[in-house]
Amino acid sequence: MIEPIAVLDRFSRVINRVITSIMVNLELPSQTREDIHQDASILLLSYAGVIEGIHHKKLFEIENLCEDDETRIETLISETLKHDLNQRILRELNKQLPFTDESLDMIVESSREPGYLEDVIDQMDETRLRQRYPEFVMFVIDGLTQEAIAEIQKISIDTVQRRIFGQKRSFLLTRVKQCGIVVEGDESIDELEEAYQHAQVVRK
Repeated sequence: MIEPIAVLDRFSRVINRVITSIMVNLELPSQTREDIHQDASILLLSYAGVIEGIHHKKLFEIENLCEDDETRIETLISETLKHDLNQRILRELNKQLPFTDESLDMIVESSREPGYLEDVIDQMDETRLRQRYPEFVMFVIDGLTQEAIAEIQKISIDTVQRRIFGQKRSFLLTRVKQCGIVVEGDESIDELEEAYQHAQVVRK
């Protein structure tokens, strides 16, 4: 059985080189590095066959092609990872409208309005909710500060904010769809918020 930590250790230099290259090319802020690193790790574990995902077990094909030449293997893994990671990041960027630090603060804080998740907790197992939206749930249900979440998750406060924002958007998109409202997927968070609140009123 392949150990995930062994795969990540083996290609740690590749991961860091690819992330640095993408961040420079796309002019991404430094606080996004942790999230990109997580995405890169997930992709690599998929290549190694440790988890399901894109290019599942691709590493074995590359190893056979390169006849176990580690330098060539790293080169091909690097090219594959860069392509897949770049595509994933660009898709995410296209889904989100630009926002300032001030608007991000407002969006994050608005999640703490009373009753925000009450109807969902009644219908969805809280464990599943926490698995899907960990930082969002810690902030809204547990009432933890962003600083406390950063300490628990071992990430920066900027990363906490961006994860809460992203998870809130994902949560709203899912809930709006479940309420039977047709969405394109590129709506702003304000539009999703309005649709979600409308759905709550209609259901009452």
